[in-house]
Amino acid sequence: MINGEAADDRSGYSVSSAGDINGDGLDDLIVGAWGSQIWTGKSYVVFGKANSSAINLSAIVDADNPTAGGFVINGEAEDNRSGFSVSSAGDVNGDGLDDLIVGAWTADPSGKSDAGKILCCVW
Repeated sequence: MINGEAADDRSGYSVSSAGDINGDGLDDLIVGAWGSQIWTGKSYVVFGKANSSAINLSAIVDADNPTAGGFVINGEAEDNRSGFSVSSAGDVNGDGLDDLIVGAWTADPSGKSDAGKILCCVW
């Protein structure tokens, strides 16, 4: 079970396999939360683990927690809804680690209202 961080975050609206982001041999997940921070949105990368204990996304956002079990990709601006769609991108840069794609469907790139934006996250 994965528990969301805050009310109205919409954590889990989009969820995808992330491949093996950290190279530990276990598959990881990416969880979108497009409602977070006044619709700015964020995505959580949750590292795979060998047991079935619950995961709290609030622990992952704590940068001072070395055992957080993942990391956060924050959206860029209010009302972007980053994390509305998330996916593994395969190994885009050929380094042997999987990369990610995060969609922000109401982003305003170059002043184009709600044109949307796709972030390719390469490790």
